[in-house]
This record gives sequence, C-alpha cells and structure tokens, in this order.
Amino acid sequence: MLVEGSPLDDEKGDKELNQIAAVCWGIRIDVIRSAQTLQSAITAEEKKRTERGERRKRLRTLVDSLASWWLSEGGKSLAPYVKANRRDEGQAIVHGRSGKFLSLAIDLFCSLDGFKKSEVEAAVTNVHEARLVSKT
Repeated sequence: MLVEGSPLDDEKGDKELNQIAAVCWGIRIDVIRSAQTLQSAITAEEKKRTERGERRKRLRTLVDSLASWWLSEGGKSLAPYVKANRRDEGQAIVHGRSGKFLSLAIDLFCSLDGFKKSEVEAAVTNVHEARLVSKT
C-alpha cells in the first residue's frame, strides 16, 4: 500500500491510513533519535570527573530551570507543603514535605538522574526560598 499508493476510489479510507501510518513512523523515528541523543548525553556526564559540591550545584541548576518552566506553563506555586510539629521552645520538627512541583522534581531527578529524595527536597526548598527573597 505504501509503494503503490492509494486507489482512486478510496471507499475504505486507505489513503487516510497511509497518512496516519506515515505520521506515526515519523514520530517514532524522532522519539528514537531524541532518546539516543539523551542517552549519549547521560553517558558523557557519567564519565566526567566531579569535584566536591558540583553535584549539588547541578541539581540546583536543574531544579531552578524546572521551576522556571513550571511557572511559565501555569504552575501555581513551587512551595512545598511542610508537615511539622511546633515546639514551645526552639524550632519546629519537620516530618516531611509534599506538593505537585516537589512530586514532579522527585520523579524526574530521583528516577532519571539518581539523586536522593532528601537532596531534591532540599533543592526545591532552597530554590523556592531564593525566589521569595528576590521578589522582596
């Protein structure tokens, strides 16, 4: 069907099937090409020697870029909800954090890049607090 083309009397919709098949194959090729490019970039990054503190800087840059994208696409807030108990004297005890942006960051950076959940939580909190300071 791809070689011969569609018949002049296209009652079955063969022509539409050809167009959809061609678009799907084109998308598949683009996805494969992008996946290979991403894999080669990850491999190159893994081979690099890292200096002390460079990993945290990279995570901070990644979270900051993700935050910019999140806010530009209509995300409401970067702020994680903090689950904590207040004490009469001293600081509150934090039991955990949650939120849509935090969940996205954890899913991306823990599964794809191998960061720990605590590292991502700290980076999200730091980016959020830095943006609050820059607004004032």
